[in-house]
Amino acid sequence: MVKDATAGHEERTRVTCHLPMPDPICVKAVYKVLSHVEGLRTGPYNVRGYTHSAVRPPAFYGGWWSTKLRKWMREKVVLCSIDYRIDFNDPAVSEILAGLKDKIHAAYRDIGKPQEEVWVVAQHIVR
Repeated sequence: MVKDATAGHEERTRVTCHLPMPDPICVKAVYKVLSHVEGLRTGPYNVRGYTHSAVRPPAFYGGWWSTKLRKWMREKVVLCSIDYRIDFNDPAVSEILAGLKDKIHAAYRDIGKPQEEVWVVAQHIVR
């Protein structure tokens, strides 16, 4: 159950996107994703804010195994967290994750840098 601040705490579903920055041109894809997130303000989940790590230069580094290339890929990563006012167990969380992942893939395809995979994860938070 999602509670409000008047009850002493708030419950949210935090969605964190890992936005790859293997090339400086990918900053365009990151800003496309951030613009999409800002557009969620008027959507059904009333998103009122997000947090992201530094974009220039990216603040995080990561590694992942490419099944396509059969080797470890190391790259810079921008993290973006969005707190949705939706119960973590609501079936719509899966739709939120899939939709965001589609938007991220599209943003990278649009700049000519399609990604083999992107991570979008959800977790239950209480503050």
